[in-house]
Amino acid sequence: AARALLPAEMLYGHVVQSWNLYPQVRNLWSVELLPGLTVWKAIAQIWVAGAAVFLGVFAARIWQLHQIRLKALPLPEGDPIMAICREAAQRMGYDGTVHLVVSAHCARLVMVGFRFPWILLPEDAAKLSNEELFGALCHEICHFQRRDMWHKIGLLSLRCLFWWNPAAYLMARKGEHLMELQCDRLVCQHLSRAERLSYLSAIAKMIK
Repeated sequence: AARALLPAEMLYGHVVQSWNLYPQVRNLWSVELLPGLTVWKAIAQIWVAGAAVFLGVFAARIWQLHQIRLKALPLPEGDPIMAICREAAQRMGYDGTVHLVVSAHCARLVMVGFRFPWILLPEDAAKLSNEELFGALCHEICHFQRRDMWHKIGLLSLRCLFWWNPAAYLMARKGEHLMELQCDRLVCQHLSRAERLSYLSAIAKMIK
């Protein structure tokens, strides 16, 4: 990093060259902080301990989401939202089972599940218009079709492993944003022009 930032022709630039600075950095790893504990071993132990903590917190959040899904109330078969969901699944070309459940712990629609899509609805989902519900359900079904749950877990697991690296957090956040944009693009491909305008207007409303 030093050689990339400092110009080669700079006065005293030889300080960052391989025969001067690099051997000193290499020797630093073998310095003993305590008997039998070198700098390299201390850094490795801190890395492993931090990764274990972050992975543990991540696993606890997944378990909490699983418990929320188990405690959620199934939507009655005769509910109008069920008909909208079937229409959304048909429009997206998905012929499998979609489980709709209502949870007080969700402020918006959330898709969970690896084998089957479980869509968690907020308690006030009935306040949304049919067009907004249709677009949101298409979006969540698209997430399941693209296996985004697996991708998101992979990104967040990498973030836990490289908890000390700011680039890991940026990668995870940008990756999640990219998944959302890709789902929006795929959903719009299955909608008419009027439905696209309604769908994008609903997204703008939710962002506000």
